[in-house]
Amino acid sequence: MLHLDLEVTLDSKAIKKLIDRTIPGNKIQVDTTGMNVVLKGTAANAVESKMAEDLALRFVNDTCECKILNTLKIAEGDQAMLKV
Repeated sequence: MLHLDLEVTLDSKAIKKLIDRTIPGNKIQVDTTGMNVVLKGTAANAVESKMAEDLALRFVNDTCECKILNTLKIAEGDQAMLKV
């Protein structure tokens, strides 16, 4: 008799490759915990952060009802426009 323990997880490497193809030179890391995807690292700006989140969400929606946890930091600093 054969007993196997299988663990099914999301393919974080495939999500990372998708993000790398769409956002070249990014500093975004992809990890999974349970059936959730965690985006961590640094995004160049808020648009890049949202794009990575949307890509990950589209990727996992084909396979499960997973959640995307976006913990990305934004590299560009706060700016204020002063009129003198």
